[in-house]
Amino acid sequence: MTLGFKQEIKGVKNFFVAKIWMGLDIAEKQKMYDYYFDTHVYTLNKPFDVPDDVISAKLHTIRAGDRWRAGMDIHMVINNRTADRFQFAPTVKCKSVQKIEIKWKTEDWVYLYVDGRHIDFVEIEALAINDGFESVDAFFEYFNTDFTGQLIHWTDLKY
Repeated sequence: MTLGFKQEIKGVKNFFVAKIWMGLDIAEKQKMYDYYFDTHVYTLNKPFDVPDDVISAKLHTIRAGDRWRAGMDIHMVINNRTADRFQFAPTVKCKSVQKIEIKWKTEDWVYLYVDGRHIDFVEIEALAINDGFESVDAFFEYFNTDFTGQLIHWTDLKY
């Protein structure tokens, strides 16, 4: 199933393509290099133009609803539903799915639950970074209302 990614959040580049590539295992990277470099498809949208200080991998993503299941194929794309649709990584399997719930209590107080378990600030920080955000603040600026959905994993990571 297609999993679309934005290249910017509020006008700021997020480098999700490069961050996802950083988290791929060796076999997946070899598939990527064979396909993208040998066919020269990589020039579309220049996904390699990444500052040197981008060092964290994007190891999962968050989506509303409950459509995803372990074992499903993931087709990671940018520019979904446009003429410029581009699958930027080899097809990978969804390794696991976890339920995520964000509950805003006040403007400054938020609870985050994964599979029904309240997670603490240290785990929230890891989750935010592993989801491709630069910080917990950036994560909660994006997820700024109550939210229920899924953490979609293409690695063995779980919370």
